[in-house]
Amino acid sequence: MEFRILGPLEVVDEGRPVVLQRGKQLALLAYLLLHPNELVSTDRLIDALWGERPPPTAAKILQNAVSQLRRVLGEDRLVTQPPGYRFRLEPGELDLHRFELLAQEGRLKHDAQVLRDALTIWRGEPLSNLRDEPFAQHAARQLEEARLSVLEDRIDADLAAGRDAVLVPELEQLIAREPLRERPYGQLMLALYRDGRQAEALESYQRARKMLSQEVGLEPGPRLQELERRILNQDPALAPGRASTAIRSSERHRRRFLFAGAALVGVAAVALGLVLTSGDAKSPVVIPDSLVKIDPKTNKIVDVIHVGRLPVAAALAGDFVWVINNGDSTLTRVDTRSGHAQTIGGLNNPTAIAADDNDNGNVWVTTGTYESVIRVNGKTLRPDVTVPLRHNAFLPAVGAGSVWVTEPPHNLGEHGTLARINLTTTKLERRFPVGPFPVAVAVGERAVWVTNGADASVSRISLSDGSVQRVPVGSAPGGIGVGFGSVWLTAGKNTIWRLNPETRQVDQIIDVGGSPFGLTVGPDAVWATLFEGAVVRIDPRTNQVVKRIALGFKPQTIVVGSDAVWVAVAKRSPDFPF
Repeated sequence: MEFRILGPLEVVDEGRPVVLQRGKQLALLAYLLLHPNELVSTDRLIDALWGERPPPTAAKILQNAVSQLRRVLGEDRLVTQPPGYRFRLEPGELDLHRFELLAQEGRLKHDAQVLRDALTIWRGEPLSNLRDEPFAQHAARQLEEARLSVLEDRIDADLAAGRDAVLVPELEQLIAREPLRERPYGQLMLALYRDGRQAEALESYQRARKMLSQEVGLEPGPRLQELERRILNQDPALAPGRASTAIRSSERHRRRFLFAGAALVGVAAVALGLVLTSGDAKSPVVIPDSLVKIDPKTNKIVDVIHVGRLPVAAALAGDFVWVINNGDSTLTRVDTRSGHAQTIGGLNNPTAIAADDNDNGNVWVTTGTYESVIRVNGKTLRPDVTVPLRHNAFLPAVGAGSVWVTEPPHNLGEHGTLARINLTTTKLERRFPVGPFPVAVAVGERAVWVTNGADASVSRISLSDGSVQRVPVGSAPGGIGVGFGSVWLTAGKNTIWRLNPETRQVDQIIDVGGSPFGLTVGPDAVWATLFEGAVVRIDPRTNQVVKRIALGFKPQTIVVGSDAVWVAVAKRSPDFPF
């Protein structure tokens, strides 16, 4: 059994959520999880749950809550021991303990990746479904302080490894959220200085000095003052290590792997795990964590561009393809004309992405950790708008002047929702009820369409009156797209379904020869990714697969432009928290 408090309080048993009642049952469990394997007296529990003025029946309510917890968690989990109770917890069952162990390991080894793994355990604001409980508020503040401390340690480790420029956007966002913490200012100053931006580094110090003076009437601490002095003196000890040279130019993020003779490729394939996609001497080699460019005229791979770790989603905005790299919480922006790639940080656990439809180059990113949608400015490449949802934020789409975001419920057996955010005001306008575990969303044919993965249906939301209709489709649907007068969706084993948007009936079931994962509709074809490591092209006139392109690694996402198809590939799929 797994207990989670680094986000909304949840209990998971063998992969399935345990249903807990809100109120004192949930509050009691939260307090016991904050004091595991500790004898907690009845008086102490009553004080925590009711404060100074408990009702006369507090002891009885507490006993009922204990009984309810035992029914759902097991009789031996919560032990009666005078003068109160002891909640038994095994090693590894509580997410907080796993976070603390990884944080300790990462700090001892100065390992940024281990610290990053610790931070990915977080799912959002701790105990966010217990905001009305004073003890939970106090605990949440302490837990958040622990998270920030580990985050700052991870940034230190990244700085030590030479990842200077890529940290600047992340540090700017951190300072915007926590303007009175001195340590991120120092980290930002060092990152800017090592990136050759000495004037900006010094300006960051003055910004910190002004903020501290205005808000708390203090000067920066000795460490920050010393760092400013060393930057002014261009202290050689501040120079980056050799590891940073790999990050200086965004052009170095781009790698082309061309076939250069059977012997050379054979050695490279063994040493680097590369997969040769074609016997053609000019065909690039597909590697994991890359963006693959396919020419739709020839159906051949023409370029392979290295991106961040575990790319999971992509969007086409003007002349750029944006890629979400969930493994290292970065974005890579690729120029479709030159192939030049630029990777930026500053997001925590990005999940998916959609391009703004206003031709401004902006993109919208969902973040699994903070239950929000973030707009990244296409000119500054920095987050400039955050829309809090306080729901799981999964897959977005843009259309009809809005960003639409599927919101799977925290309790996966319940129905989900679809959020509508106005592109102009950037405000959440409305939520629509949809089916259990809503997955993907697409806009077109006078409606918004949502696939519901848990009940074999599609929800149709009318753009004219907002009415919601459930459309059964037979098998659990996943990816969805709209085009050629139809709604296309992955549903069933080895099939893509073509749905008539007027009759809401399935016109065609197309066998694609593999397990479809995602799909997109292009100007003259429908493209789908397969779990088996391939992409298929479907002719909408004949409803037939006309081309299968082997990639060798697992395709995570696919987008289509006017003259190219772009597929992000990785060794594995991400582990999303819902």
